[in-house]
Amino acid sequence: MKHPLSNVHYNYYDEKIGLHQGIQQGIQQGMQRQLVRLLQRRFGEIPQELVVRLEGESVEKLESLMDTAIAVNSLDEFLQSYN
Repeated sequence: MKHPLSNVHYNYYDEKIGLHQGIQQGIQQGMQRQLVRLLQRRFGEIPQELVVRLEGESVEKLESLMDTAIAVNSLDEFLQSYN
């Protein structure tokens, strides 16, 4: 007979991993929204394709792109730097 607490550590570990992944996903989504907002405020409407492409970027890449968005003078310049 299996002890009822034998899976407690395993389940706790899985929950911590899931929580961490959820937090990371939330951070990534928030940064993506802020980058889109920054680009819109600076350059007006931005292509939906760009918004979709940004959704797949890592937090580190979004941070770098945020710096780029602040430094460039046009959306075309941002897109050239991003490609």
